[in-house]
Amino acid sequence: MPGVRATYFDADERLWCSVKDRFSVSLIYTGRSEWWSRGQTLSSGPRTIDLKQPNQVHKDVRRDGPSRFQIVSFDDRVVEEAARLHGLPGAPALRRSQLDMRDPDRRAFVYLHAALRAKRTDSLRLQTAVAEGLAALTRQLEGADRQRKPLAPRPKVARAVEYIHAHLTETITLDAFADAAGLDRFHLCRAFREDVGLPPYAYAIEVRLSRARELLGRGVAIGQVAAELGFYDQSQLNRHFRRSTGVSPSAYARAVGAPRRAAAG
Repeated sequence: MPGVRATYFDADERLWCSVKDRFSVSLIYTGRSEWWSRGQTLSSGPRTIDLKQPNQVHKDVRRDGPSRFQIVSFDDRVVEEAARLHGLPGAPALRRSQLDMRDPDRRAFVYLHAALRAKRTDSLRLQTAVAEGLAALTRQLEGADRQRKPLAPRPKVARAVEYIHAHLTETITLDAFADAAGLDRFHLCRAFREDVGLPPYAYAIEVRLSRARELLGRGVAIGQVAAELGFYDQSQLNRHFRRSTGVSPSAYARAVGAPRRAAAG
């Protein structure tokens, strides 16, 4: 369905770090882990539902053996439209990173995952599951519950994050980065790591890799992806991509079913 993607993972024991590029709802089937995001360390296990939003850093702290989980992700525009329809003010932002086991929205999310994972799914069932899942996601946004506020970086750090996204394809110097945030380089590095969870350089790399996965999934050639995202060359993209995902860009493109025009890597 337009704007909605479901991906099933059979993961090993490696610890991962990434920057999310979409709103997503994950359902854990097997395995246990601890992970850091938005200033919190959370534990996930069977039946856990985790919520993430664009530009959010996810860092695994510990993983007890292999795990299996499914991620349902929504494009920004889909969530923004749903938020407007529900009368929520401002840009959509989640107020938590994990759903309580007693939260009534669990049922809608579990139903959504089941519908998307089924080998044969009636069109009406699938459309209903997506609509109800998206409605449940909007209830987890800021403004849906005035008693809760989202965890967000300090304003100057937020400006630094915006600067990275605006200059993603360019060479970013620390001085220019600090000037944009209104902090000296030393205070910026410390504040950025405290609020975001990664140093500026590492965050920029993860954002580029997140964008690379999107482009590869659309069938864009690997060399073109490297050039568009500011990597020195294709080999640098390959090196960072393998470190982040455990596979080469070409293997990733094949796994997600990208068109054949993607170049070999």
